[in-house]
Amino acid sequence: MKTPKSTDSDPALSRVLGEWRVDGDLPASFASGVWRRIALEEGCGVESGGLLRRFLSWVDCWVRRPLGAASCLAVFLAFGVVAGMWRAETVTRDTEAAWQQAYIHSVSPVAEALSR
Repeated sequence: MKTPKSTDSDPALSRVLGEWRVDGDLPASFASGVWRRIALEEGCGVESGGLLRRFLSWVDCWVRRPLGAASCLAVFLAFGVVAGMWRAETVTRDTEAAWQQAYIHSVSPVAEALSR
């Protein structure tokens, strides 16, 4: 099996490749056109149907992109942290109230009769 020729062994080719420059710029809509073609290829085109179906299709396509997935992860992570803090604060408040009542009842036996 023959190995492909390396450009290192051909100094003339290396010189030409080193001098080669691309002239011209990409059109402004190039990136959006690429994403549109990728979306069409993945089946993320606009679906017919109700508003909810179209919205869910849009969300599905958006989450498939790296930025969309990272955004969803950040939102869910923030939601989890906030929900966990809220729950921990509720449990702490309830536990603290129970300990206070237990302390009051242990110090003053009359407090138990008064709290009823």
